Amino acid sequence: MKLLLVNNSFKGSYETFVKDHLYLIKNKYIITCLGHSTNGDYHDYIFSGVYKSFFKRFIFFIKKINLKILYKLKLSRNYYNLSLPNLAFSLKNDFDIIHCHFGNNGLLFAELKKSGLVTAKLITHFHGLDFTSPKYDKSYYEDLVKYGDINVVVTNYSKQKLLRLGFSDNKIKIIPVGIRDDQFKFRIPNPSSKLKLIFVGRFIELKGIHLFDKILSTILTKYDFEFVLTIVGNGPLQPIIDDLVITYPNNIRTTGKLNRAELIEELSNSDILIYPGVRDTDGREENQCVSIQEAGMVGLPVVAFNVGGVAESIINRETGFVIDNQDINEFCDMISLLSMNKINIIEMGVAARKFVSKKYSFDNYSRSLNNLYQI
Repeated sequence: MKLLLVNNSFKGSYETFVKDHLYLIKNKYIITCLGHSTNGDYHDYIFSGVYKSFFKRFIFFIKKINLKILYKLKLSRNYYNLSLPNLAFSLKNDFDIIHCHFGNNGLLFAELKKSGLVTAKLITHFHGLDFTSPKYDKSYYEDLVKYGDINVVVTNYSKQKLLRLGFSDNKIKIIPVGIRDDQFKFRIPNPSSKLKLIFVGRFIELKGIHLFDKILSTILTKYDFEFVLTIVGNGPLQPIIDDLVITYPNNIRTTGKLNRAELIEELSNSDILIYPGVRDTDGREENQCVSIQEAGMVGLPVVAFNVGGVAESIINRETGFVIDNQDINEFCDMISLLSMNKINIIEMGVAARKFVSKKYSFDNYSRSLNNLYQI
């Protein structure tokens, strides 16, 4: 069976969930990868011709133009920006299955199916930012709704979002991203006198980066326990993190972006994961928040705001605490509660490992992905 796996990039540090996807299927199918970045890391790779720059797309279009293919293309959202023609010029119709990560990529291939240039089974894997922004309305995904075969989401929250966009219930499959328990080893929680908090994520608004100052000042003002917060990640809001390091030199440490082994080491040396996520000014919210499952697999309880699909990753008051309405005082109260009752950290950590191992099993993830490819 010939499978085309599509992602924005297969270059350098592309998404971990795509690497895990490749790991699970690489020996079972004849796989070709297609990306919008040149020089993909994967050995059998096609460049789509879909540059971010319209000028580069135009140059590619002139070099590769095929009037016979161009004549067959139906007018659609990506026709006039040249993404659709460039993709059509780059691709042969010789795949059994096309699996696209992110809705924008699924839409491109749905437009090819609409034009009759692709006949493969089309699977689109949604991840969050591809449907939570207000720009993704019913009209945006109209062709994907009609010509897509299966739409994969990772939470019930995201399924409800797709239903509101017009997708058919019988074409939506919920498959949470699985966590590799062979890598994220459970360690018996051993909280010390200084509470070790950790945050893992991109430095963007929806991760609640702007709330850290209020959280830290609230803890220091209201409570009397020692703590350090390790912040793992990078992103456009780095200046906010830099200011925090200056303001709270005794309570903040940063690591930058880490590879998987380094991340596991940091989680293993922590007591509690915190996630102060919000709905950002563009209407985007967290979907699955894989860092919560990674923390649970290692044995960390979580304190998180109830936003997007986050609550589906936590059993409230058993594997962590889910805080409504971005209530920072309650958020800090739950951290304080755990600091005063460290046996709860241990019990919740054990429960988190059990919960994540069952719901986010890598074996279940593998079976679910491979079941998609039965044609």
